[in-house]
Amino acid sequence: MSESMQAVWTTDRGLIKKNNEDAYFSGVSEIDDELSLHLVADGMGGHASGEKASAIACEKMARLLDSHKLLDADEDAMKLILDQRVHAIHRAIVQAGEDNEDDAGMGTTLTALLIRGNSGIYAHVGDSRLYSFFEGSLEQITRDHTQAQVLVQIGRLAPEKAQSHHLNQVLSQALGTDTVEDENLEVDVGSVNVRSGELFLLCSDGLYDMVSEQEMVAILQQCSERAEAIEKLKALALEHGGHDNVTIMLIEIVQTPFSLGLKKLKGLFK
Repeated sequence: MSESMQAVWTTDRGLIKKNNEDAYFSGVSEIDDELSLHLVADGMGGHASGEKASAIACEKMARLLDSHKLLDADEDAMKLILDQRVHAIHRAIVQAGEDNEDDAGMGTTLTALLIRGNSGIYAHVGDSRLYSFFEGSLEQITRDHTQAQVLVQIGRLAPEKAQSHHLNQVLSQALGTDTVEDENLEVDVGSVNVRSGELFLLCSDGLYDMVSEQEMVAILQQCSERAEAIEKLKALALEHGGHDNVTIMLIEIVQTPFSLGLKKLKGLFK
């Protein structure tokens, strides 16, 4: 038995913001059809700067997919390659801001998942999220890089109060912002097992700020069609206020009787 993958995605600017500063990518390597990359970025900055920052992050991370560096890389090497790429993206966004004063201080979150066979490697900066949904249970894999979460980590705030805390909207880490020097940027890099029947959910905060985890679970359980599930999740985020851009990506690991390989997905940029 082999495992193949299906991915669906959707995005919306929401009901308040004028622009959609989220960006996303999902694709399979052209030189290794067992390797796929999926990511979400949530930009920030005045004018159109947030859109530029998230687009830079997506484009430069997507280029890694067809890099020969990953061909013979083991798990530790892949983690290092992802970490180095995220730092390079950070420097590129900072430089873009220095080159154009209108874009100074622009930044973005970035949450990426690299899948090969039955293993996955993620790289994460900011407050977009990666979840695993398996056998009816939803687990948040990434930790939010917010000032509220910093208070939780040092014991000054109860975890259940973090979501409603006013500092939960203030990032402690982001790519490109001139408040974070490259040597001080902390990239969370980790590994996950990839199991048949598992769903990976990547999203910007426009989803989980509006939709509870209990509501997410209910929709994921009710909708066998994944495209329907993400549209229902998006609709509920808008119904609950749509205060922010919302981007949702579902990656489903599907068990198949024959080794069909991974079908090339179209990479999408905003």
